[in-house]
Amino acid sequence: MNEHQQGKMAWMDLTVDDADGVSAFYTQVLGWQVENVGMGDYNDYAMKLPGSDSPVAGVCHARGTNQDVVTVFRGG
Repeated sequence: MNEHQQGKMAWMDLTVDDADGVSAFYTQVLGWQVENVGMGDYNDYAMKLPGSDSPVAGVCHARGTNQDVVTVFRGG
């Protein structure tokens, strides 16, 4: 069973029109690291906290399979 700790990041997918700009914002302002997630002819992004090897969030383009998706929260 996964343990949820107060103050820990839960997985969050953010689906936006400008995933490139939003992922760059989190990189520049918060120091998050970007891992490309191939979606065919473009990339979505898995975001990692500074010093972490594990992604904690996703920034997705509002196109393809995500075209009609609104921001989705997963976690506890």
